[in-house]
Amino acid sequence: MPRTDWSTPAASGFIANTDFGWFSHFLYRAEPPDEVDFWQPSPHGFKAIPPGAPFFFRLGKPQFAIAGFGFFARYERVPVWLAWESFGDLNGTDTFAEMTARIEAIRRRTGSAPLARPQDYEVGCTVSHPAVRCCEYAHT
Repeated sequence: MPRTDWSTPAASGFIANTDFGWFSHFLYRAEPPDEVDFWQPSPHGFKAIPPGAPFFFRLGKPQFAIAGFGFFARYERVPVWLAWESFGDLNGTDTFAEMTARIEAIRRRTGSAPLARPQDYEVGCTVSHPAVRCCEYAHT
């Protein structure tokens, strides 16, 4: 018999595009981190899913595949220096200088104006936990 009671809400989730550079920072750890900061170089807010909903990490070309996931915890708009102080290498880079260089490269690629002082950037921090790798082929 077909289902006629549609009162139960459908599951929600979000697929976030990322590059292999951010993702590979976590790839060779013995254990996935408890949480990661999936930052936006230009904060626009994030209200796509409620806390606890699945948050998927999709790699761009050449992989074009879901490579991991976590569960959305919170979104915060903060200065980049505070994102680094709060999450350190859980921002997907080894150093603060590397993080700001990535932000500048993305902003140039997308046509956003770079700032004179990289530490003045604001970023959108989308915190996901735990972060789970799910695709072994992503190692290549």
